[in-house]
Amino acid sequence: MLWLALPAFAVSPLDTDALASLTEPLAPRFSAPKEEQFRDAWLLGTRTDPRIEVVHGTLVRSKKERHTGWFAIHDASGTAILQALELDGDTSIYDVLGGSSAEVAADRNGTTWTVQLASGNAVLEVDQQESLTVQDTPWEDWVYTTTLLGFEGLPYEPMVEEPWGPASKSQERLVEKALAAVGTSEGRSALEAAIASGLPNGSEHWGGLVDAATEMGAHDLVLAAHRRWRPMGRCSMDTYPATVASQYADACFAAGRTGCALQLHVRIMDDRHDRMIWSSYGEASHPTQVAALDSTGIDVPRFLRGLVLQYDTTTTRTVGISTQRLGRAVHESVHREAMEGQLASWATDPTLDAYNRWMATMTLAWARHYQVGPTEPLLDSAGLHPLSAAWLARSEAERARQTQ
Repeated sequence: MLWLALPAFAVSPLDTDALASLTEPLAPRFSAPKEEQFRDAWLLGTRTDPRIEVVHGTLVRSKKERHTGWFAIHDASGTAILQALELDGDTSIYDVLGGSSAEVAADRNGTTWTVQLASGNAVLEVDQQESLTVQDTPWEDWVYTTTLLGFEGLPYEPMVEEPWGPASKSQERLVEKALAAVGTSEGRSALEAAIASGLPNGSEHWGGLVDAATEMGAHDLVLAAHRRWRPMGRCSMDTYPATVASQYADACFAAGRTGCALQLHVRIMDDRHDRMIWSSYGEASHPTQVAALDSTGIDVPRFLRGLVLQYDTTTTRTVGISTQRLGRAVHESVHREAMEGQLASWATDPTLDAYNRWMATMTLAWARHYQVGPTEPLLDSAGLHPLSAAWLARSEAERARQTQ
């Protein structure tokens, strides 16, 4: 056990045995985080309390308007943020907060909070507050996944202005020159010039440049082109953006770049791609391709467990995933049985913090959604945290309305 001279530990001091279990080496040709990178992520929980604080209370907007429910407090950044989670009854969080975001600025003052909404200030009167320590094993899973997703930086360059606009005439000429030069002594330099020309991210020319780099065996240029290529889906059913991201992930994997491949796989799992239109019907047609994770050499169940968990730290993940898509990934994974068992255990564990019990409940319910009939219950509410039970009740009521 390595004890570090840090103030008031929120999670256990750095355990070298646990750290060793996180840093198991991958196959030699694959990149992997170094021990210090896992240590840095771990220390996010020893320097501050990473638990997302869950409270129950009443949001008072006026003498006549009061909304009771569950809220979460995020304050790792130094500025307290209040997130509305579940309101009692049929009240919509969207209607109360006046926007699609449930997070609003808040000033903490004992059990009474001043909350800044778009429509003016409100007061949150807190009547229930939990104080739990952070469990070691879930925290280790979060550290594992967070480190793997962050150690190689972002896979994409920032979008240029008008990313789906037309290429300029000079860019068109550079692309034509690069494609014509494949197989010649000038092929590489011409291709480098076309890739660096500032083509719009969604340009149709990127596919030709990737193909040319592949034909030349210039794997570094394949990656360079993919870093800039962000196709726009033409409709909600369009799978082309996911196909391109999958090809990019394969190229990262072939190059041994584990972190790049994992970030892209999570984006594919989350169906997080630019599209002209979104619909639930279109989303339902896009599989999570979670099986691709099993070829990366990582501990896939631990990686998926880490995606479930959320903590309040000064460093956020480079990419996340919705509980709906993560639940579907669990359903489509060969690790489904073990994952569902772990989620059920977390959801009913009274020593686990309320926020992560809620995350486990939602993920498990979505995994079950793809297995049970429309009139069968998703989960048994026994043993759930009251927040999780409230969310489940609302979800079941919505399912019942949809089947009428």
